[in-house]
Amino acid sequence: PAKTSTVTVTLAKALNQVAPLKIFETKTSNNELESAQTELDYAAQVQSATPETNNVLAAPNAIFITGLNAGDKVSVYAVASGAKAIATATVVKGNTYALVTFTTTATSVYLTTTSNNELESSQLTVNLPTTSTGTSTNS
Repeated sequence: PAKTSTVTVTLAKALNQVAPLKIFETKTSNNELESAQTELDYAAQVQSATPETNNVLAAPNAIFITGLNAGDKVSVYAVASGAKAIATATVVKGNTYALVTFTTTATSVYLTTTSNNELESSQLTVNLPTTSTGTSTNS
């Protein structure tokens, strides 16, 4: 009888964002030459949805975001690209919101979400108020 097996391959994030991406397999048995290449089906990883402006409430050093799912990760960046997040929070089981607190002197920050088994979303620019009354985001 023929043997079957399942192999799962996880691609580096940079490769997963390349489109179109083609994957090929070959087989080699003991004392035999490598087989011809066979193209495999590949489903690209989905990008998380960008946070919606009306789901974000900003204070000078905190952001409250709703409309999320348990396990979603919220990241706040001080600059638009090339930097590590200044703060993160994960939505706990049973909730649909997260509160992210941070320290910054910036007047705006950049917010992303990452859902389970998905890539990080595009950034939402959040303008921070200068007082602690809280305001909705603008862009």
